[in-house]
Amino acid sequence: MLRHSSLLAGAAGAIPLLGACAGEDDTIGTTATEAPAPAGGGDFAGEEITLLVYSGLTEDLYRANFVPQFEALTGATVTIDSAWTEGIARLEAAPDDAPPFDVVLTDPTQGLPAIEQGLFQQFDTGRVPNAAANFHPSLLDTTVYDQGYGIPFISSAMTLATNTELAEPFTTWNELLARTPEQGFMLYNLSYMSLYTFAEMMAEVEGMDPGQGRDLLEGDLEGVLSFAAANGDRVGFYWPSTSAGVDALVNGEVAAGNIHGNGLLAPIRDGAPVTGTVPPGTEAYVQLFFGVPQGVRNLDLSLAALDHICSRAFQQTLAESGEYACAVQDIAEDYAGTDELWAAAFPSTEAQFDALKYYPYDVYAANADRIAEVWDNEVLR
Repeated sequence: MLRHSSLLAGAAGAIPLLGACAGEDDTIGTTATEAPAPAGGGDFAGEEITLLVYSGLTEDLYRANFVPQFEALTGATVTIDSAWTEGIARLEAAPDDAPPFDVVLTDPTQGLPAIEQGLFQQFDTGRVPNAAANFHPSLLDTTVYDQGYGIPFISSAMTLATNTELAEPFTTWNELLARTPEQGFMLYNLSYMSLYTFAEMMAEVEGMDPGQGRDLLEGDLEGVLSFAAANGDRVGFYWPSTSAGVDALVNGEVAAGNIHGNGLLAPIRDGAPVTGTVPPGTEAYVQLFFGVPQGVRNLDLSLAALDHICSRAFQQTLAESGEYACAVQDIAEDYAGTDELWAAAFPSTEAQFDALKYYPYDVYAANADRIAEVWDNEVLR
């Protein structure tokens, strides 16, 4: 079972994300237009729009829900394309005046460099009125949103998972090092998550409070990188995808490790011997955001699509999937009352939303080359 009492127990707001990537001019760029966007709809009969989303669950939800809803609202024809890390590369390879997508789902690890390259345009977020009207303010408290580069929202929390047939549930991150189970433990092979895991381990070793791993990343990045390099070979499996990590845990190939919390929902519902917790104070959420590439076919249509994504109707369908976070607090709280497991994995109360923290993407963006050098050559090796 996911441990509800430990989820989102900390405080503080989201961290602005574009620290290293933002320019001096914070005004909306010339690609934005003055005309207001339709509130999630409008007359776009005969027009076409392509959304790039992540493969798997997100793709399925958007095909089943966004497509019929938005087509009925607008008359436009919607195509859902899907990818993982190759999506931005496909955008980069396309002609400047003919991007293959009109709306792109990405995350700061790829999206911030793409913004710096000029692949995404700025827009007036006031033309996506459902974002400010419906999304909890803590989700929007990012420079990505403030500068008009995207509509941000949360995905999953960094969760400490255990196979309960192989070990007593782990409750703090450094326990993975202090009492490494016979079957070993796993970490994600991408640094944005697992470097934060190592930082929380290091904070615990040094007698610091839970959550001060974030302070170490901000104030002693080299120390955290050295700690990760020294302990990288203690990790039995660096999982490349959530499904691979969950499979390794369920099948007993490893006894514990970090995982995206939403990846545990299906196996727990199926009765698999796994549990998960977010150690209090160490909360960190994946941030995703939708951006609009330069040169899209119809900016009004792209912004109308963003506005529908932010609508109460669409966010309701995401919550009711039982596997996806909802960005609208009162809808999330209502659904949480019907699904205890979902409520343990995602924020629903006002206090939980107020306490949301993203990974420290600003630190990662400012030190991307150094982190990649150490992570690839000394941690993963």
